[in-house]
Amino acid sequence: MTTAELKQYTARALELESAIYTQERVEKEHQKIFSEKKPIAPPRKECPLPIAPVKPDDDTPKNIRVRRIVGWVSVIGVCSFVMFVGSSLGGYGFLAALGGILPLMGGYASIKKAQKAEEKYFQETEQYEVSLKKYNADQGTYAERRRQVDAENARVLKRYEEEIKTFQTIKENCEKQHRGMRELLAQSLKEHYAEDIIFPKYRNLVAIATIDEYLRSGRCDTLEGPNGAYNLYEMELRQNIVIGQLSSIVRNLEQIKGNQYTLYQEMLKSNELLRTITYELATLNSSVALNNYYASITAMASMHHIFQH
Repeated sequence: MTTAELKQYTARALELESAIYTQERVEKEHQKIFSEKKPIAPPRKECPLPIAPVKPDDDTPKNIRVRRIVGWVSVIGVCSFVMFVGSSLGGYGFLAALGGILPLMGGYASIKKAQKAEEKYFQETEQYEVSLKKYNADQGTYAERRRQVDAENARVLKRYEEEIKTFQTIKENCEKQHRGMRELLAQSLKEHYAEDIIFPKYRNLVAIATIDEYLRSGRCDTLEGPNGAYNLYEMELRQNIVIGQLSSIVRNLEQIKGNQYTLYQEMLKSNELLRTITYELATLNSSVALNNYYASITAMASMHHIFQH
């Protein structure tokens, strides 16, 4: 094989390797988009039964009366006691008055508590009557409200089922198209490598791109031998002049710009194509960029088939 034929061969191998790399990225990104865009099942609206209001305790008025009576009895009893003892002790009556202060305050506090309890009871009673009217009214309209809620749930569920059906159809069609393109590229590359010109160790994107650059730049004109592309590639790998791991290259793309320029350019083209396709795929509509890309893959595979025959 002449040097010119070898350059054509590695260029076609690089074209297929790059296309497979991009295809894998497109599929991965598309799966991510489908996961994000998948319709979410709507929550079901509920129509709870009306809750009957709690009636204030019937014993409350009785307890209030008892507390008020106890309070007044305490006040009157203390006052009477003070007056009686005061008249008996004469000038020391103030002692009796002083001793009656605490019981008097206790009776007064009991009266005030009874008053506040009574006000609270009246408020709760009024609120209960209002709530009871609303409860009775809600019971009368519950059946109609339940019918409306059920109808709305049915409409929302039907819309969701239509959306998920459309989504699944789009997803399945895209996956089928992706799978077809991937298989087409893989078969084309397999047939290309079947000519057994490239040693199996170097049948990958990084090695092919670097070897192709050696040949096209004139640094090498053969694959084998001490001055061949294989030997130069291995030497530069050992000296860390070039990077052999694709994952490292993806993380540090700018680092290969000088020594692996061809691979750098292929990565840039892949990134730009992926950005264009992803932008359109996010709408889950037909992607012009993706269709054009697949048309180019089909044409590429056909061209390689022609070269091989």
